[in-house]
Amino acid sequence: MSAIETVAPEDRTCAAFDRERASAVPGTLRRFLVGKDDELHKMDDEEIARELNDPFATLLLREGRFPANAEAVLAELDSAVGADQPLSRNTQLSFLVAEGSQVAKDPSNNFERRTRFLVTRGQGTEGPDLIMSVFEPTGRLVELMAWDSTQGGFNYYRTMPDAEADRGAWVWAGNSRHAFDPQMRGRGPFESHPTGNLLMKELKVPWVNWLSPKAPMDERDFAAGDPRVTHEWFTRSDGAYVLEDSVARPAIERWNRRRLEQVLAAGSLSDPLPLMEQLLGSPEKTHRTVNLVSSPDSSQSAVTADRVRLPPTFFVDVDGLSDVLGLTRPKVAFSTSGAFYKQALDKFEVVVRNEDPSRPRRDGEDLFERVGDTHFAFVVPERAFEDVSFLRQLVVPEDGAPQIRLITPRLAGCLLMVDFPNPVFSDARASLLRHVPAGPIPSDRWGSFSADLGEAIVAREAADDGPEREFAALWEAGEGGWRDAANQLLSDYYEAVAEQLKTAEGFDAYFRLAEDRRNRVREMPIDESALLFAQTKLRPEALRGLAMSRDGTVSTRGPVA
Repeated sequence: MSAIETVAPEDRTCAAFDRERASAVPGTLRRFLVGKDDELHKMDDEEIARELNDPFATLLLREGRFPANAEAVLAELDSAVGADQPLSRNTQLSFLVAEGSQVAKDPSNNFERRTRFLVTRGQGTEGPDLIMSVFEPTGRLVELMAWDSTQGGFNYYRTMPDAEADRGAWVWAGNSRHAFDPQMRGRGPFESHPTGNLLMKELKVPWVNWLSPKAPMDERDFAAGDPRVTHEWFTRSDGAYVLEDSVARPAIERWNRRRLEQVLAAGSLSDPLPLMEQLLGSPEKTHRTVNLVSSPDSSQSAVTADRVRLPPTFFVDVDGLSDVLGLTRPKVAFSTSGAFYKQALDKFEVVVRNEDPSRPRRDGEDLFERVGDTHFAFVVPERAFEDVSFLRQLVVPEDGAPQIRLITPRLAGCLLMVDFPNPVFSDARASLLRHVPAGPIPSDRWGSFSADLGEAIVAREAADDGPEREFAALWEAGEGGWRDAANQLLSDYYEAVAEQLKTAEGFDAYFRLAEDRRNRVREMPIDESALLFAQTKLRPEALRGLAMSRDGTVSTRGPVA
């Protein structure tokens, strides 16, 4: 057995840090690369100088400053940089997220709302240089990302909390590039950040769980007496629209761009599989990424509305197929009757609850239940922005961006159109990964990669009646014809979906499909709270295998051969 296979399951996750907490020493920096290291390791000066060149390391850790909590991190930075510097206080932004914020605006409710802060320092067109996540401003558990302009990518740090120490015990948990290291893939911080990118699950208006104009938070969203209500990180919070535009999107695009710059500099793509997984999806749960999106309508208003607007990316990958590749968009918004929505909530006994079969309540925590959906209606997974951004940079790079030219629009379009009614968790589309050649691929083969892969898939079309045949039908239409063929398929599909949404039965089928996709997210590390989604009486095993078809209907599909 390989070293990877012998790692205990709990050591694949961030639980490995808890195991090592007892050996952490306040006032020190240690390395712990989950999957590679079996214990905390002291870093010598040479390794620190090589690996840790982000501002958090150079300004604090390498100078012997080890802040014990989140507030102390910022205070130490203020002391180190002074005013009007790239990481000074005037660049600070703060944001608030809580899965339980909108469902129970009553401080007397004694349950964990999963309220946490995101605080950033450094502003620019590429986003902040330091991003810190913490539950409490004075909390000893601090998770921090800092951009390393020398190595490229974010360095991931966290504390090993000690309630008595006046200095923190800090651990370097890896760099964004380690997300693709075979020993570290899906482990440690990379179980939730599988491509090494910043994670903001809800990345589009109305941002589902983030403080925003459509979902304001006040003292009623905290337990009675919670000191965070008066903290400046809350009272001066900047809102999810700032987080999306000034932090999340530019930070994600920054790492995606640096990844491609590194490939260009190396003159070879060491392994094309991780890259292709971001186009096709992956059968490995720890390699998958999604964002969450919802109706812009609150569930409270939706149940009495004439029409409930549904997120278009539930039905098709609008972001990739239309925004990046230029294929036809739906001509009208997908919507259904508010009466159908309410009937589905009643029929499937939808409830927001702070526990589920896999996640019991904490000791002393009250049971919370509220009949109905989450604050915003119809929360579902969609194709992750980090994948869409990566696709754009690969296929249509802007001037000044790395010109890898590995994936042509034709190849990307024909691949993404396979099983296109299922924009996430498509086993059929992911099965095409079997045709991806093993790396490395030197630069002199980049120009032929798309044609070679396309022809390899077509060559199997006769033997594999399924995804390969779908791909071949478009690919063989040629450079001049694949777009027209794809647009016709999409137009017919949009009309079929619109017809299904006119009936209660059609919407019920979509609701079942949405719940199956939520169940897939519940199996992912990003599902950290029972309050992330509403719950239903629908049994997961009864929904497994549901898939959308080109005629707009939902049916049960068997495994892909």
